[in-house]
Amino acid sequence: IFAEVKGTKTTKQAAGCRGRFKGRGRKPFGWKSAEAYYCYTEAKGAESDEDYTRCAEEARSSLEVESRTGTRTVLARCLELDNRWNEAIAEYQEVGRTAPKRGQFTAGRKARTRAATLQRRMPALNLKPPDDVDDLVVKLDGTELPLEILEAEIPIDPGEHKIVASGK
Repeated sequence: IFAEVKGTKTTKQAAGCRGRFKGRGRKPFGWKSAEAYYCYTEAKGAESDEDYTRCAEEARSSLEVESRTGTRTVLARCLELDNRWNEAIAEYQEVGRTAPKRGQFTAGRKARTRAATLQRRMPALNLKPPDDVDDLVVKLDGTELPLEILEAEIPIDPGEHKIVASGK
């Protein structure tokens, strides 16, 4: 990857597996890119090591190079196991939409089923703002929530969260 710096080119190290890929190796049958395959194998290795954050990063890097149903399924599974269910559901839904178009009907059905299961099991947060507070600001994990959604059910990923409220 190159970056322009005041008219000169400088090499900038790419992050993750794409930065480690040295252009060696042949692409396996069915793959369009050796780099995408390399990143996929890195994602599978991270999944085996139960490093789900790295698995998701490597799978995303592979998808940047070549879109494949199996890679997107690995990404969805690693996001799920990393307790990033909102992102996992979106990826499972994408597999559910695209796999049948590629003739992968079983993968599409399984992904749609998994997305629906996670949606049913998704934890939710219900916040009721006090009536006597002006200038209320509520933050969930550092992100300000719109006041109009406070009394609605807010789906959240599993795990610990930080809620901060302030007002007068």
